[in-house]
Amino acid sequence: MSDSLTQFFREQYVVMDAALGTQLEQRGLDCALPLWSASALRQRGADIIDIHRDSLKAGAHVISSNTFRTTAYTYNKAGIKKSRKQAEDDIHYAVGLAMLARSNEGRTALIAGSLGPLEDCLAPELVPDTTTLYREHRHSIETLSKAGVDYIAIESIATLRELRCIIDLCQEMTIPYAVLMRLQDTGRLTDGSLQEVTLLERQPPLYIGVNCLPPQRCAALMSMDIFPEDIPRAVAPNGEYFAGELSPCGDNQRYVDVFMEAVRNCLQNRVQVFGGCCGTNAHYISELSQLLQEYWPQVPDDS
Repeated sequence: MSDSLTQFFREQYVVMDAALGTQLEQRGLDCALPLWSASALRQRGADIIDIHRDSLKAGAHVISSNTFRTTAYTYNKAGIKKSRKQAEDDIHYAVGLAMLARSNEGRTALIAGSLGPLEDCLAPELVPDTTTLYREHRHSIETLSKAGVDYIAIESIATLRELRCIIDLCQEMTIPYAVLMRLQDTGRLTDGSLQEVTLLERQPPLYIGVNCLPPQRCAALMSMDIFPEDIPRAVAPNGEYFAGELSPCGDNQRYVDVFMEAVRNCLQNRVQVFGGCCGTNAHYISELSQLLQEYWPQVPDDS
């Protein structure tokens, strides 16, 4: 499976889905921290399926399970009893919702197991100690794998220490993984550079890049010489949310145009995996899919 996944991401342009959390907010759900989108699992399962289906209808080849915040660590902070068992149950439920959406659409799309940082991605200074990182992420990765995801999608990571931990665990368990980071403008994580992640050489990720940043910043980062040459590059910029505002429908064309301009710039820098983060929805994915059809199935020439 790992070899076929590697081939899939290397030989074509790939469209990932839009953000789940802000689409749930657009539907009236209170996605307050620490639970964020996990609060929707038992309340709004039908909405989660609809959001997955909307991305698939728009042309996504990959949908992400609603598991960005389904960790025992987060549930414990939220005061949820039997947090570890509840996290396991919710991960299986979230992956099941994604599988149901895929089945309902009659698609062969991949399901990525979304795995975010233990703390708020906007507060990397709160990242817990290394022992806690290994214990909690091991539990999530093992549970996602048992639930049947195709690979682990590491998302919105801002620290080298947490990134190393998750990659180390995925490699130890021989589980395919991909990496999206919130890099600083200098192209560095808050506590080191990507070049220090020597683990990448042992079992490379399916793709590597940035997410959860304004479109222009994503495009600027992807133009830097900071990513391994032999790994597909990926980007998932924010949409309307990046400007600090979010309309009820989330598809203000002015912001979609800014997003798409950044995508075109990324295409010039050998990026071939694209998705959307905060403030995006199926409208962004549809525009993205239509643009990439002009290139499909060509990949950037490395020569």
